[in-house]
Order: sequence, then structure tokens, then C-alpha cells
Amino acid sequence: MGGGRGLHRRRQRLLPHGELDVLALCEVIAAKVGRRPVYERGESPYSFERYYAMDNSRATSLGFTFSHVSDWLEEAVACA
Repeated sequence: MGGGRGLHRRRQRLLPHGELDVLALCEVIAAKVGRRPVYERGESPYSFERYYAMDNSRATSLGFTFSHVSDWLEEAVACA
């Protein structure tokens, strides 16, 4: 039953620069402002009924460089 670990490893390969989902983003913002996130269901361009990640491996193979999301996310939230 190691399917979960295999999926995690696959996601790490697909997202070597870090995975950022809306829940993780809300947690970082909530920690910075000292509040708990409030989640509501509704229509949103960011609502997906399944896992959805964007893969930047092609851009990487073409020479573009990316930092890891954890290197800049908290600072970006703090500056907002």
C-alpha cells in the first residue's frame, strides 16, 4: 500500500521547484497576519474538482531557471 508515497515522489519529480496549492498559500498568509484562514465553497477560477499542478519542466529544459517556492513565498506574502 505504498501508493501514497509513490504519488508524493512523482509530484516531487513533476514539481521540483515546490508545490503551491491554495490551502498552503492560505496557511502562509494566515500565519503572517495572525489569523486563521476561512474557507468557503463557491465559484472561483482557482477551484478545481481534482488535483491540478502546472509543470514547468519544459521551461526548465529550455534554460529558464526557477527557485523553490519556499525560498520566496513568505517574503512575498509579507510584502503584500
